[in-house]
Amino acid sequence: MRLAVIPKPVEVKRCPGQFALASVRVIHLEIVDDVERYRWLGRYLADWIDSESGADVCIRSGNPLGSKSDGSIRLIQDPGLSDIGDEGYQLTVNEDCVSITARRPAGAFYGVQTLFQLATGDANHGGSRYLPCVHINDRPRFSWRGFMLDSARHMQSVSEIKRIIDRIAALKFNRFHWHIVDDQAWRMEIRKYPRLTSVGAWRGEGDSRYGGFYSQQQVRDIVAYANDRHIIVIPEIDMPGHCNSALYAIPSLSCSGKSITVDAAGGLNAYTRDGGRRLYCAGRDEVFTFLKDVLAEVAEVFEPQYIHLGGDERPTGFWSQCPSCKKRMHELGLKSEDELEFWFASQITNYVHEQLKVRTIGWGDNLKKAGMPDGQIIQGWLEGQSEMAASLGRQTINSFHEYVYMDYPCCEESRLGKPDWMPLLPVEKVYGFEPVPEGLETVAADLVLGGEAPVWTECIKTYEQLIRQVMPRLLALSEVLWSPRKMRDYHDFQVRSELLAQDYPPASQPKQPNAPSFVCGVNCLDQLTGSSYTI
Repeated sequence: MRLAVIPKPVEVKRCPGQFALASVRVIHLEIVDDVERYRWLGRYLADWIDSESGADVCIRSGNPLGSKSDGSIRLIQDPGLSDIGDEGYQLTVNEDCVSITARRPAGAFYGVQTLFQLATGDANHGGSRYLPCVHINDRPRFSWRGFMLDSARHMQSVSEIKRIIDRIAALKFNRFHWHIVDDQAWRMEIRKYPRLTSVGAWRGEGDSRYGGFYSQQQVRDIVAYANDRHIIVIPEIDMPGHCNSALYAIPSLSCSGKSITVDAAGGLNAYTRDGGRRLYCAGRDEVFTFLKDVLAEVAEVFEPQYIHLGGDERPTGFWSQCPSCKKRMHELGLKSEDELEFWFASQITNYVHEQLKVRTIGWGDNLKKAGMPDGQIIQGWLEGQSEMAASLGRQTINSFHEYVYMDYPCCEESRLGKPDWMPLLPVEKVYGFEPVPEGLETVAADLVLGGEAPVWTECIKTYEQLIRQVMPRLLALSEVLWSPRKMRDYHDFQVRSELLAQDYPPASQPKQPNAPSFVCGVNCLDQLTGSSYTI
Protein backbone atom coordinates (compact mmCIF):
# COMPACT_ATOMS: atom_id res chain seq x y z
CA MET A 1 0.00 0.00 0.00
CA ARG A 2 1.34 3.39 -0.99
CA LEU A 3 1.61 6.17 1.58
CA ALA A 4 0.04 9.42 0.46
CA VAL A 5 3.09 11.51 1.36
CA ILE A 6 4.37 14.33 -0.86
CA PRO A 7 7.27 14.95 -1.20
CA LYS A 8 8.27 11.30 -1.15
CA PRO A 9 10.47 10.35 1.82
CA VAL A 10 13.96 8.97 1.23
CA GLU A 11 13.42 5.69 3.13
CA VAL A 12 10.11 4.13 4.18
CA LYS A 13 9.47 0.82 5.94
CA ARG A 14 5.86 -0.24 6.46
CA CYS A 15 4.96 -2.25 9.56
CA PRO A 16 1.72 -4.01 10.55
CA GLY A 17 -0.82 -2.14 12.64
CA GLN A 18 -1.94 1.43 13.16
CA PHE A 19 -1.94 4.17 15.81
CA ALA A 20 -5.19 5.92 16.72
CA LEU A 21 -4.95 9.70 17.08
CA ALA A 22 -7.72 9.61 19.66
CA SER A 23 -5.37 7.67 21.95
CA VAL A 24 -2.90 10.57 22.23
CA ARG A 25 -2.76 11.99 25.74
CA VAL A 26 0.65 13.64 25.91
CA ILE A 27 3.36 15.09 23.71
CA HIS A 28 6.79 14.60 25.25
CA LEU A 29 9.54 17.10 24.38
CA GLU A 30 12.92 15.43 24.82
CA ILE A 31 15.15 18.29 23.75
CA VAL A 32 18.63 19.70 24.24
CA ASP A 33 18.14 23.34 23.17
CA ASP A 34 15.84 25.49 21.00
CA VAL A 35 13.29 25.16 23.80
CA GLU A 36 10.86 27.80 22.55
CA ARG A 37 10.79 26.43 19.01
CA TYR A 38 10.02 22.92 20.27
CA ARG A 39 7.35 24.22 22.63
CA TRP A 40 5.74 26.02 19.72
CA LEU A 41 5.88 22.83 17.66
CA GLY A 42 4.33 20.88 20.52
CA ARG A 43 1.41 23.33 20.74
CA TYR A 44 1.08 23.30 16.95
CA LEU A 45 0.85 19.50 16.93
CA ALA A 46 -1.46 19.34 19.96
CA ASP A 47 -3.94 21.75 18.38
CA TRP A 48 -4.01 19.71 15.18
CA ILE A 49 -4.65 16.48 17.12
CA ASP A 50 -7.45 18.18 19.03
CA SER A 51 -9.04 19.41 15.78
CA GLU A 52 -8.76 15.97 14.16
CA SER A 53 -9.69 13.63 17.01
CA GLY A 54 -10.99 15.71 19.90
CA ALA A 55 -8.22 14.37 22.15
CA ASP A 56 -7.22 16.66 25.02
CA VAL A 57 -3.43 16.63 24.75
CA CYS A 58 -0.92 18.00 27.24
CA ILE A 59 2.72 18.86 26.56
CA ARG A 60 5.51 17.73 28.87
CA SER A 61 9.26 18.14 28.87
CA GLY A 62 11.74 15.45 29.81
CA ASN A 63 11.95 11.72 29.12
CA PRO A 64 8.71 9.73 29.48
CA LEU A 65 8.49 7.13 32.25
CA GLY A 66 9.17 3.50 31.32
CA SER A 67 10.49 1.97 28.13
CA LYS A 68 7.22 2.72 26.36
CA SER A 69 4.94 5.69 26.57
CA ASP A 70 1.47 4.54 25.55
CA GLY A 71 -0.67 7.10 23.81
CA SER A 72 2.18 9.59 23.40
CA ILE A 73 3.99 11.41 20.67
CA ARG A 74 7.66 12.04 21.41
CA LEU A 75 9.57 14.93 19.82
CA ILE A 76 13.20 13.97 20.34
CA GLN A 77 16.21 16.15 19.64
CA ASP A 78 19.37 14.17 18.86
CA PRO A 79 22.31 16.39 17.83
CA GLY A 80 24.27 13.25 16.92
CA LEU A 81 22.18 12.52 13.81
CA SER A 82 24.68 14.18 11.49
CA ASP A 83 23.74 12.07 8.46
CA ILE A 84 20.29 13.64 8.11
CA GLY A 85 21.36 17.29 8.41
CA ASP A 86 19.43 20.12 10.04
CA GLU A 87 16.25 19.49 8.05
CA GLY A 88 16.10 15.70 8.17
CA TYR A 89 14.04 13.57 10.55
CA GLN A 90 13.19 10.05 11.60
CA LEU A 91 9.50 9.23 12.12
CA THR A 92 8.44 5.99 13.80
CA VAL A 93 4.81 5.03 14.31
CA ASN A 94 4.08 2.03 16.54
CA GLU A 95 0.69 0.82 17.72
CA ASP A 96 1.20 2.42 21.13
CA CYS A 97 3.28 5.55 20.46
CA VAL A 98 4.85 7.85 17.85
CA SER A 99 8.33 9.41 17.82
CA ILE A 100 9.87 12.11 15.65
CA THR A 101 13.64 12.44 16.04
CA ALA A 102 15.71 15.23 14.50
CA ARG A 103 18.89 17.21 15.04
CA ARG A 104 17.19 20.60 14.78
CA PRO A 105 13.66 22.02 15.08
CA ALA A 106 13.32 22.34 11.29
CA GLY A 107 13.68 18.58 10.89
CA ALA A 108 11.13 17.95 13.65
CA PHE A 109 8.74 20.35 11.91
CA TYR A 110 9.03 18.45 8.63
CA GLY A 111 8.47 15.20 10.49
CA VAL A 112 5.23 16.67 11.81
CA GLN A 113 4.18 17.63 8.27
CA THR A 114 4.68 14.02 7.19
CA LEU A 115 2.65 12.87 10.20
CA PHE A 116 -0.21 15.13 9.08
CA GLN A 117 -0.22 13.53 5.63
CA LEU A 118 -0.08 10.01 7.04
CA ALA A 119 -3.32 10.51 8.98
CA THR A 120 -6.09 8.53 7.27
CA GLY A 121 -9.79 8.20 7.95
CA ASP A 122 -12.24 11.07 8.25
CA ALA A 123 -13.14 12.45 11.64
CA ASN A 124 -15.36 15.05 10.01
CA HIS A 125 -17.83 12.35 8.97
CA GLY A 126 -17.91 10.24 12.11
CA GLY A 127 -14.83 8.14 11.41
CA SER A 128 -11.67 7.90 13.45
CA ARG A 129 -8.26 9.16 12.38
CA TYR A 130 -5.23 6.90 12.56
CA LEU A 131 -1.61 6.63 11.47
CA PRO A 132 -0.23 3.52 9.74
CA CYS A 133 2.70 1.93 11.55
CA VAL A 134 5.82 2.96 9.70
CA HIS A 135 9.47 3.92 10.04
CA ILE A 136 10.71 6.83 7.88
CA ASN A 137 14.20 8.24 7.41
CA ASP A 138 14.03 11.47 5.46
CA ARG A 139 16.12 14.47 4.47
CA PRO A 140 16.02 17.03 1.64
CA ARG A 141 18.07 16.88 -1.53
CA PHE A 142 18.37 20.68 -1.88
CA SER A 143 18.81 23.40 0.74
CA TRP A 144 16.87 25.97 -1.34
CA ARG A 145 13.25 24.99 -1.91
CA GLY A 146 11.54 28.20 -2.88
CA PHE A 147 8.22 29.75 -3.84
CA MET A 148 7.97 33.32 -5.14
CA LEU A 149 4.79 35.37 -4.81
CA ASP A 150 4.24 38.56 -6.79
CA SER A 151 2.20 40.96 -4.65
CA ALA A 152 3.00 44.02 -6.79
CA ARG A 153 0.75 43.38 -9.80
CA HIS A 154 -2.16 42.10 -7.71
CA MET A 155 -2.13 42.16 -3.94
CA GLN A 156 -3.02 39.46 -1.41
CA SER A 157 -4.26 40.08 2.13
CA VAL A 158 -2.14 39.24 5.16
CA SER A 159 -4.41 36.30 5.99
CA GLU A 160 -4.14 34.99 2.41
CA ILE A 161 -0.36 35.20 2.52
CA LYS A 162 -0.36 33.24 5.78
CA ARG A 163 -2.52 30.58 4.13
CA ILE A 164 0.00 30.42 1.28
CA ILE A 165 2.84 30.06 3.79
CA ASP A 166 0.96 27.20 5.46
CA ARG A 167 0.52 25.48 2.11
CA ILE A 168 4.16 25.65 1.12
CA ALA A 169 5.30 24.66 4.63
CA ALA A 170 3.12 21.54 4.34
CA LEU A 171 5.11 20.63 1.22
CA LYS A 172 8.45 21.30 2.96
CA PHE A 173 9.37 24.47 1.05
CA ASN A 174 11.72 26.64 3.09
CA ARG A 175 12.01 29.91 1.12
CA PHE A 176 9.30 32.51 0.49
CA HIS A 177 10.55 35.05 -2.06
CA TRP A 178 8.23 38.05 -1.80
CA HIS A 179 8.06 40.33 -4.85
CA ILE A 180 6.71 43.58 -3.38
CA VAL A 181 7.95 46.25 -5.80
CA ASP A 182 7.44 46.57 -9.55
CA ASP A 183 6.25 48.96 -12.25
CA GLN A 184 2.64 48.40 -11.23
CA ALA A 185 2.89 49.18 -7.49
CA TRP A 186 5.08 49.74 -4.45
CA ARG A 187 3.66 47.53 -1.69
CA MET A 188 5.82 48.05 1.43
CA GLU A 189 5.64 51.01 3.79
CA ILE A 190 8.91 52.99 3.78
CA ARG A 191 8.63 55.60 6.51
CA LYS A 192 11.32 57.90 5.12
CA TYR A 193 9.50 58.07 1.77
CA PRO A 194 5.73 57.96 2.47
CA ARG A 195 4.83 58.88 -1.14
CA LEU A 196 5.97 55.43 -2.25
CA THR A 197 2.79 54.00 -0.75
CA SER A 198 0.47 57.02 -0.54
CA VAL A 199 0.95 57.49 -4.30
CA GLY A 200 2.83 54.51 -5.75
CA ALA A 201 0.67 51.78 -4.20
CA TRP A 202 -2.51 52.78 -6.04
CA ARG A 203 -3.75 52.65 -9.62
CA GLY A 204 -6.72 54.40 -11.23
CA GLU A 205 -9.33 56.83 -9.98
CA GLY A 206 -12.86 56.52 -8.57
CA ASP A 207 -14.43 53.12 -9.09
CA SER A 208 -11.28 52.00 -10.94
CA ARG A 209 -9.01 52.70 -7.99
CA TYR A 210 -7.04 49.62 -6.95
CA GLY A 211 -4.18 49.11 -4.57
CA GLY A 212 -2.87 48.95 -1.05
CA PHE A 213 0.32 48.21 0.80
CA TYR A 214 1.72 46.30 3.75
CA SER A 215 2.58 48.27 6.86
CA GLN A 216 5.89 47.53 8.52
CA GLN A 217 4.05 45.84 11.37
CA GLN A 218 2.17 43.61 8.91
CA VAL A 219 5.47 42.66 7.27
CA ARG A 220 6.97 41.77 10.65
CA ASP A 221 3.91 39.66 11.40
CA ILE A 222 4.23 37.73 8.13
CA VAL A 223 7.97 37.22 8.62
CA ALA A 224 7.42 35.89 12.15
CA TYR A 225 4.63 33.59 10.92
CA ALA A 226 6.92 32.18 8.24
CA ASN A 227 9.82 31.86 10.67
CA ASP A 228 7.68 29.70 12.99
CA ARG A 229 7.25 27.36 10.03
CA HIS A 230 10.99 27.37 9.18
CA ILE A 231 10.54 29.49 6.07
CA ILE A 232 12.97 32.31 5.30
CA VAL A 233 11.29 35.35 3.73
CA ILE A 234 13.30 37.08 0.98
CA PRO A 235 12.08 40.57 0.02
CA GLU A 236 12.67 41.74 -3.55
CA ILE A 237 13.24 45.43 -4.25
CA ASP A 238 13.63 45.69 -8.02
CA MET A 239 16.32 47.86 -9.61
CA PRO A 240 17.41 49.47 -11.86
CA GLY A 241 14.22 48.73 -13.83
CA HIS A 242 10.74 47.53 -12.89
CA CYS A 243 10.34 50.70 -10.83
CA ASN A 244 7.79 52.97 -12.57
CA SER A 245 5.64 53.10 -9.44
CA ALA A 246 8.58 54.62 -7.51
CA LEU A 247 9.33 57.05 -10.35
CA TYR A 248 5.69 58.13 -10.40
CA ALA A 249 5.80 58.79 -6.65
CA ILE A 250 9.24 60.51 -6.75
CA PRO A 251 9.93 61.80 -10.30
CA SER A 252 13.41 63.14 -9.44
CA LEU A 253 14.69 59.54 -9.37
CA SER A 254 14.27 59.19 -13.13
CA CYS A 255 16.56 60.35 -15.92
CA SER A 256 14.10 63.01 -17.08
CA GLY A 257 13.05 64.12 -13.61
CA LYS A 258 9.54 64.59 -14.99
CA SER A 259 6.30 63.10 -13.67
CA ILE A 260 4.86 60.04 -15.34
CA THR A 261 1.45 60.54 -16.93
CA VAL A 262 -0.88 57.91 -15.53
CA ASP A 263 -3.98 56.21 -16.84
CA ALA A 264 -6.97 57.24 -14.72
CA ALA A 265 -8.73 54.02 -15.70
CA GLY A 266 -6.11 52.10 -13.73
CA GLY A 267 -5.06 48.64 -14.78
CA LEU A 268 -1.63 47.12 -14.99
CA ASN A 269 -0.35 49.71 -17.48
CA ALA A 270 -1.37 52.71 -15.36
CA TYR A 271 2.26 53.80 -14.81
CA THR A 272 3.69 52.57 -18.12
CA ARG A 273 1.12 53.92 -20.60
CA ASP A 274 3.13 57.07 -21.35
CA GLY A 275 6.70 56.22 -22.33
CA GLY A 276 6.67 52.57 -21.31
CA ARG A 277 8.90 51.06 -18.67
CA ARG A 278 11.66 53.29 -17.29
CA LEU A 279 14.48 52.95 -14.80
CA TYR A 280 16.35 54.73 -12.04
CA CYS A 281 18.86 57.32 -13.22
CA ALA A 282 22.39 55.98 -12.76
CA GLY A 283 23.86 59.48 -12.91
CA ARG A 284 22.00 61.04 -9.98
CA ASP A 285 23.58 60.60 -6.55
CA GLU A 286 20.18 61.01 -4.88
CA VAL A 287 19.07 57.73 -6.47
CA PHE A 288 21.70 55.82 -4.52
CA THR A 289 20.85 57.70 -1.33
CA PHE A 290 17.19 56.76 -1.87
CA LEU A 291 17.88 53.08 -2.56
CA LYS A 292 20.22 52.74 0.42
CA ASP A 293 17.63 54.39 2.69
CA VAL A 294 14.95 52.00 1.40
CA LEU A 295 17.13 48.92 1.81
CA ALA A 296 18.12 49.97 5.33
CA GLU A 297 14.42 50.04 6.32
CA VAL A 298 13.81 46.74 4.53
CA ALA A 299 16.67 45.16 6.47
CA GLU A 300 15.38 46.56 9.76
CA VAL A 301 11.86 45.24 9.23
CA PHE A 302 12.57 41.87 7.60
CA GLU A 303 15.80 41.10 9.49
CA PRO A 304 16.60 39.07 6.38
CA GLN A 305 19.33 36.63 5.51
CA TYR A 306 18.90 37.66 1.86
CA ILE A 307 17.61 40.65 -0.10
CA HIS A 308 16.74 40.19 -3.77
CA LEU A 309 17.78 43.19 -5.87
CA GLY A 310 16.01 42.21 -9.09
CA GLY A 311 18.18 43.34 -12.00
CA ASP A 312 16.14 41.79 -14.80
CA GLU A 313 14.82 43.28 -18.04
CA ARG A 314 16.54 46.67 -17.86
CA PRO A 315 14.92 49.11 -20.32
CA THR A 316 17.53 50.13 -22.88
CA GLY A 317 18.26 53.49 -24.51
CA PHE A 318 17.46 55.75 -21.56
CA TRP A 319 20.89 55.91 -19.91
CA SER A 320 22.73 56.48 -23.20
CA GLN A 321 20.53 59.53 -23.86
CA CYS A 322 20.65 60.95 -20.31
CA PRO A 323 23.24 63.75 -19.72
CA SER A 324 23.75 62.71 -16.09
CA CYS A 325 24.27 59.05 -17.01
CA LYS A 326 26.61 59.93 -19.88
CA LYS A 327 28.64 62.09 -17.52
CA ARG A 328 28.84 59.20 -15.05
CA MET A 329 29.98 56.83 -17.78
CA HIS A 330 32.66 59.25 -18.94
CA GLU A 331 33.97 59.75 -15.39
CA LEU A 332 34.15 55.99 -14.82
CA GLY A 333 35.49 55.12 -18.26
CA LEU A 334 32.50 52.93 -19.08
CA LYS A 335 31.60 52.18 -22.69
CA SER A 336 28.09 50.71 -22.55
CA GLU A 337 24.83 50.64 -20.64
CA ASP A 338 25.65 47.06 -19.64
CA GLU A 339 28.84 48.23 -17.95
CA LEU A 340 26.93 51.04 -16.26
CA GLU A 341 24.40 48.52 -14.95
CA PHE A 342 27.20 46.40 -13.50
CA TRP A 343 28.59 49.49 -11.76
CA PHE A 344 25.09 50.42 -10.51
CA ALA A 345 24.47 46.91 -9.18
CA SER A 346 27.89 46.80 -7.53
CA GLN A 347 27.27 50.05 -5.63
CA ILE A 348 24.08 48.68 -4.12
CA THR A 349 25.30 45.12 -3.61
CA ASN A 350 28.45 46.28 -1.80
CA TYR A 351 26.33 48.47 0.49
CA VAL A 352 23.98 45.58 1.37
CA HIS A 353 26.86 43.15 1.92
CA GLU A 354 29.17 45.47 3.84
CA GLN A 355 26.83 47.81 5.71
CA LEU A 356 23.65 45.78 6.19
CA LYS A 357 25.49 42.43 6.49
CA VAL A 358 22.94 40.71 4.27
CA ARG A 359 23.55 38.53 1.19
CA THR A 360 22.01 39.59 -2.10
CA ILE A 361 20.37 37.74 -4.96
CA GLY A 362 19.91 38.95 -8.54
CA TRP A 363 18.17 37.65 -11.64
CA GLY A 364 20.76 36.33 -14.08
CA ASP A 365 20.09 38.75 -16.95
CA ASN A 366 23.44 40.56 -16.87
CA LEU A 367 25.53 37.43 -16.35
CA LYS A 368 26.28 37.04 -20.07
CA LYS A 369 26.84 40.78 -20.54
CA ALA A 370 29.02 42.76 -18.14
CA GLY A 371 28.69 40.25 -15.31
CA MET A 372 27.15 40.40 -11.85
CA PRO A 373 28.63 41.62 -8.55
CA ASP A 374 30.87 39.33 -6.53
CA GLY A 375 29.18 37.47 -3.70
CA GLN A 376 25.71 37.77 -5.21
CA ILE A 377 23.61 34.61 -5.62
CA ILE A 378 22.38 34.31 -9.19
CA GLN A 379 18.79 33.29 -9.84
CA GLY A 380 18.63 31.86 -13.33
CA TRP A 381 15.32 32.15 -15.11
CA LEU A 382 16.41 31.98 -18.75
CA GLU A 383 17.98 28.95 -20.38
CA GLY A 384 21.65 28.48 -19.51
CA GLN A 385 21.85 31.12 -16.77
CA SER A 386 22.15 28.74 -13.82
CA GLU A 387 24.51 26.49 -15.78
CA MET A 388 26.76 29.45 -16.61
CA ALA A 389 26.65 30.74 -13.03
CA ALA A 390 27.73 27.40 -11.57
CA SER A 391 30.41 26.99 -14.23
CA LEU A 392 31.84 30.36 -13.16
CA GLY A 393 31.94 29.26 -9.53
CA ARG A 394 28.84 31.20 -8.49
CA GLN A 395 26.02 29.96 -6.28
CA THR A 396 22.75 29.79 -8.17
CA ILE A 397 19.03 29.11 -7.78
CA ASN A 398 17.50 27.43 -10.81
CA SER A 399 14.16 28.96 -11.81
CA PHE A 400 14.21 28.09 -15.52
CA HIS A 401 10.88 29.54 -16.54
CA GLU A 402 9.85 26.78 -18.93
CA TYR A 403 9.65 24.34 -15.99
CA VAL A 404 8.71 26.33 -12.88
CA TYR A 405 6.78 29.54 -13.73
CA MET A 406 3.47 28.75 -12.09
CA ASP A 407 1.58 31.57 -13.85
CA TYR A 408 1.95 29.69 -17.15
CA PRO A 409 -1.12 27.74 -18.30
CA CYS A 410 -1.13 24.03 -17.45
CA CYS A 411 -3.22 23.06 -20.48
CA GLU A 412 -4.91 24.59 -23.52
CA GLU A 413 -8.18 25.06 -21.62
CA SER A 414 -6.40 27.26 -19.04
CA ARG A 415 -5.01 29.71 -21.62
CA LEU A 416 -8.10 31.95 -21.35
CA GLY A 417 -7.10 35.50 -20.47
CA LYS A 418 -3.35 34.83 -20.77
CA PRO A 419 -0.93 36.08 -23.43
CA ASP A 420 -0.13 33.83 -26.36
CA TRP A 421 3.61 33.87 -25.66
CA MET A 422 3.21 31.83 -22.48
CA PRO A 423 4.23 28.19 -23.05
CA LEU A 424 2.23 25.32 -21.61
CA LEU A 425 3.51 23.93 -18.33
CA PRO A 426 1.73 20.66 -17.47
CA VAL A 427 2.26 18.87 -14.17
CA GLU A 428 4.37 16.15 -15.79
CA LYS A 429 6.83 18.73 -17.15
CA VAL A 430 7.23 20.31 -13.70
CA TYR A 431 7.84 16.83 -12.27
CA GLY A 432 10.53 16.28 -14.89
CA PHE A 433 12.46 19.43 -13.95
CA GLU A 434 16.10 18.86 -12.97
CA PRO A 435 17.60 21.82 -11.06
CA VAL A 436 21.20 20.69 -11.67
CA PRO A 437 21.97 21.28 -15.38
CA GLU A 438 23.43 18.33 -17.24
CA GLY A 439 27.18 18.21 -17.73
CA LEU A 440 28.28 20.15 -14.67
CA GLU A 441 31.28 18.81 -12.79
CA THR A 442 30.66 17.78 -9.18
CA VAL A 443 32.09 20.99 -7.71
CA ALA A 444 29.96 23.16 -9.99
CA ALA A 445 26.86 21.02 -9.38
CA ASP A 446 27.21 21.67 -5.65
CA LEU A 447 26.80 25.39 -6.36
CA VAL A 448 23.19 24.81 -7.45
CA LEU A 449 21.41 25.57 -4.18
CA GLY A 450 18.08 24.28 -5.46
CA GLY A 451 15.10 25.73 -7.26
CA GLU A 452 12.26 28.16 -6.92
CA ALA A 453 8.81 28.53 -8.47
CA PRO A 454 7.68 32.09 -9.19
CA VAL A 455 4.04 32.99 -9.71
CA TRP A 456 3.64 36.36 -11.41
CA THR A 457 0.20 37.86 -10.89
CA GLU A 458 -0.52 40.01 -13.94
CA CYS A 459 -3.33 37.58 -14.82
CA ILE A 460 -4.11 36.41 -11.27
CA LYS A 461 -6.37 38.78 -9.38
CA THR A 462 -7.65 36.68 -6.46
CA TYR A 463 -6.38 34.16 -3.95
CA GLU A 464 -8.71 31.49 -5.36
CA GLN A 465 -7.29 32.02 -8.85
CA LEU A 466 -3.78 31.81 -7.44
CA ILE A 467 -4.41 28.47 -5.74
CA ARG A 468 -6.00 27.05 -8.89
CA GLN A 469 -2.92 28.23 -10.78
CA VAL A 470 -0.24 26.64 -8.59
CA MET A 471 -1.94 23.42 -7.50
CA PRO A 472 -1.16 20.60 -8.14
CA ARG A 473 2.02 21.69 -9.93
CA LEU A 474 3.53 22.88 -6.65
CA LEU A 475 3.21 19.35 -5.28
CA ALA A 476 5.29 18.11 -8.20
CA LEU A 477 8.01 20.69 -7.62
CA SER A 478 8.13 19.96 -3.90
CA GLU A 479 9.09 16.38 -4.72
CA VAL A 480 11.70 17.52 -7.26
CA LEU A 481 13.40 19.70 -4.66
CA TRP A 482 13.14 17.34 -1.68
CA SER A 483 13.36 13.73 -2.86
CA PRO A 484 16.33 11.95 -4.48
CA ARG A 485 16.28 12.15 -8.27
CA LYS A 486 16.53 8.37 -8.66
CA MET A 487 13.26 7.92 -6.74
CA ARG A 488 11.15 9.98 -9.13
CA ASP A 489 8.27 8.06 -10.69
CA TYR A 490 5.51 10.12 -12.26
CA HIS A 491 2.89 7.36 -12.15
CA ASP A 492 3.60 6.76 -8.48
CA PHE A 493 3.35 10.51 -7.89
CA GLN A 494 -0.05 10.55 -9.62
CA VAL A 495 -1.37 7.78 -7.40
CA ARG A 496 -0.10 9.40 -4.22
CA SER A 497 -1.63 12.70 -5.31
CA GLU A 498 -5.01 11.01 -5.74
CA LEU A 499 -4.71 9.29 -2.35
CA LEU A 500 -3.74 12.54 -0.69
CA ALA A 501 -6.77 14.22 -2.21
CA GLN A 502 -9.06 11.50 -0.82
CA ASP A 503 -7.56 11.15 2.66
CA TYR A 504 -6.58 14.72 3.44
CA PRO A 505 -9.89 16.47 4.31
CA PRO A 506 -10.18 20.00 5.71
CA ALA A 507 -9.39 20.20 9.39
CA SER A 508 -11.79 21.90 11.78
CA GLN A 509 -10.84 25.36 13.04
CA PRO A 510 -7.85 25.11 15.40
CA LYS A 511 -7.97 26.65 18.84
CA GLN A 512 -4.92 28.86 18.36
CA PRO A 513 -4.42 31.31 15.47
CA ASN A 514 -0.95 29.88 14.78
CA ALA A 515 -2.11 26.28 14.57
CA PRO A 516 -2.06 24.52 11.18
CA SER A 517 -4.47 25.93 8.64
CA PHE A 518 -2.97 24.64 5.40
CA VAL A 519 -5.88 22.27 4.81
CA CYS A 520 -8.47 24.79 3.73
CA GLY A 521 -10.47 22.79 1.23
CA VAL A 522 -9.96 24.95 -1.84
CA ASN A 523 -10.80 22.94 -4.94
CA CYS A 524 -8.87 23.34 -8.15
CA LEU A 525 -8.88 21.52 -11.47
CA ASP A 526 -6.53 18.57 -11.33
CA GLN A 527 -5.25 17.59 -14.73
CA LEU A 528 -3.74 14.49 -13.16
CA THR A 529 -7.13 12.85 -12.85
CA GLY A 530 -9.57 15.21 -14.55
CA SER A 531 -11.35 15.67 -11.23
CA SER A 532 -11.24 18.30 -8.49
CA TYR A 533 -8.18 18.29 -6.27
CA THR A 534 -8.13 19.35 -2.62
CA ILE A 535 -5.27 19.95 -0.28
